[in-house]
Amino acid sequence: MDTLTSDKIEGARAIADFLGYEGAEGERKVRHLRARCTGCPIRKRGGIGIYAFKSELTAWLAAEETLPGQRPA
Repeated sequence: MDTLTSDKIEGARAIADFLGYEGAEGERKVRHLRARCTGCPIRKRGGIGIYAFKSELTAWLAAEETLPGQRPA
């Protein structure tokens, strides 16, 4: 298995699990993040569905602009 394949998460449920969200509510949160959050690394492509990369999600979550209480300068 190559690095790219092992880093890829496919489906809203799998992404929700990685982010620590549970159940159907977690899947809705993932779809909301993708639709509403600028720079969110969750993608959707016809025929493939929703997918993301663990490394990009981790970096995005750690970024200063995504931390709670932070406002853009």
